[in-house]
Amino acid sequence: MVFQSLRWIFVGCALALALIASPASAHRIDESYIYFQVTDEDLTGRFEVTAKDLAQVFTFEGADGPPSNDQIAARADEIFAYLAERLTLLSGGQSYAIAPTGVDFLETDIATFALFSFAVPELGATPETIDLSYDFLFADIDPNHLGYALIESNSRTGVWKNESHISLTFAPGMGPQTLNLVGEPLGDVFAAFVLHGIWHIWLGFDHLLFLASLLVTAAMVLQGTHWAPSPNPRQSLMNMIGLITIFTLAHAFTLSLAAFGVVRLPSLLVEGVIALSIALVALGNLVPSLYTRSWIVVFVYGLFHGFGYVGVMAPLGADPTTKAVGLTAFSIGLEIGQLAIVLAAFPILYALRNWRPYPFLALRMGSVALIAVAVLWFVERTYNVLGPVRQTLISLVS
Repeated sequence: MVFQSLRWIFVGCALALALIASPASAHRIDESYIYFQVTDEDLTGRFEVTAKDLAQVFTFEGADGPPSNDQIAARADEIFAYLAERLTLLSGGQSYAIAPTGVDFLETDIATFALFSFAVPELGATPETIDLSYDFLFADIDPNHLGYALIESNSRTGVWKNESHISLTFAPGMGPQTLNLVGEPLGDVFAAFVLHGIWHIWLGFDHLLFLASLLVTAAMVLQGTHWAPSPNPRQSLMNMIGLITIFTLAHAFTLSLAAFGVVRLPSLLVEGVIALSIALVALGNLVPSLYTRSWIVVFVYGLFHGFGYVGVMAPLGADPTTKAVGLTAFSIGLEIGQLAIVLAAFPILYALRNWRPYPFLALRMGSVALIAVAVLWFVERTYNVLGPVRQTLISLVS
């Protein structure tokens, strides 16, 4: 019955999403980017960071919130020096300095990105590989921040105007990584995207919240209208694994649609639905009659979450085989990352299930806290849309 329902939900969602699809931005908040342009003679690039993130590092006089474009441009040399200091570029064991070539700005529906272009004047003929390390905010300000390296264009491999396929991910504790400038072997693509999937789960605040909302009832069972300690650890664990696998399958489905350009959704819609899904699962913990349908929420969450991370998949060059390999590897990485968290947390939760305060502290108060965080996150992510609507309603009433 469940699998029959899943089949119809897949069909219905695909039709509905196709009707409301629109191009999605490759940029997301809490992320910064380094784009490279590759030819046989030159290697150039640019940093892309949000104005909001720059405000965490620099003090801009008179700025109420993120700095303006003019304020950033006035301090472009200072900001570029800060970024360059946190980028290490190596070739043949030798370090190469970068030189600024200009600053520009990119307006997206999420944030304003400042673009700091650079050249590598002393590198000479472009090598086949370079080694990179990059630490913009990770070490001392925001450990949840992620950095990405992308090859925007490469005359050697025929890649042009790539704004989505990520070649390297930079996160806390990661050392230098090798960027291939002559095309990546499929084995390397597979290994890299498995790692992307694992880090996506472990560093994804939204998904950690979602897993927490599922885990608080993982060691409990419904008896009528209330929760009771589970007598069967194997059955409880398998139920939990089944839920996260539903997420992975749904995620892979929409990620495939987005990666091959079939369907894409506006990022604000995706972020809003993800936040509401977390709140709904947590609400189901408080209202058991809703919990029996939690697998549906998990499935829908996976569908929209797949659109939320399309930037890592589309495009993987122009080769459909490479895209398929990357998609498969990324989905495997997601499942590994989720399983690692579940297998680490479940024994602890199962041991605590008979503890008298557990239903109140973990299940009730924990779920209330998760709902509050999800609602706040929803407001933050959708404020660009809801804020003007709210102001319009207030002006009409007053």
